[in-house]
Amino acid sequence: MKRLIFKKYDTEIDTSNIKERLFGKVNFGQKINNNIYPFTLDFIKKLKLQPPKKQDKIIRKFLVSKQLQIILENQRKLTNKLWSRKLESEYFNSTKKFLNITLDEKDCFKAYFTYILLCAYYVDKKYFFISAWNSPLYHINIIAHELLHLLFIKNYKKYCINQGLTENQFENLKEALTFILNEKEYKKIVIVRDNGYPDHKKFRQFLSKQWNKKRNFSELLAYGCEYSKKHFSK
Repeated sequence: MKRLIFKKYDTEIDTSNIKERLFGKVNFGQKINNNIYPFTLDFIKKLKLQPPKKQDKIIRKFLVSKQLQIILENQRKLTNKLWSRKLESEYFNSTKKFLNITLDEKDCFKAYFTYILLCAYYVDKKYFFISAWNSPLYHINIIAHELLHLLFIKNYKKYCINQGLTENQFENLKEALTFILNEKEYKKIVIVRDNGYPDHKKFRQFLSKQWNKKRNFSELLAYGCEYSKKHFSK
């Protein structure tokens, strides 16, 4: 059973995604600037002044060009080819072992391509975005990163909140746990190093050190919860 489906480019979904990224919450020290978005700051400021329907219309102008559609479709096909059944099987087997979880028939996901650089995910809808601005080889890293988020949230968020973590502390733990993508468990899957956010450098180093002692996720999660409560605000 194929657990990840690469959907054809959808301008409506990406328009909604882009607006949320441009005007909504930005993660862990990221800034809206030309290094993150292909839109200029001046364009974003002017876009904010427009009514919602006008915003949608303006954004869609960037997304409907035939050249962009061809590029996105080619990237989708190549990424789908790289994310082979063998690679997918290796990924989910490694993740099941790491998180100490089982998967059922409902654990299936969708990936959409986006015109912007940021790659968001939507837990309830079980899909995430891959940026058209990255190479297909780096797309594998994005897939591994975002799927790990989705599976960790599904299986452990309630537990972490019950352990006294706030939403902010849980979010920091969730991000720091992607250190595992640089460990031997994912050596055959992830090609480019997953550096995470600068705010989590010490947290990731701490988790890596704890993991390499016993490779026991229950113990790792306990250490991670305590670290997050101690070092990140409520």
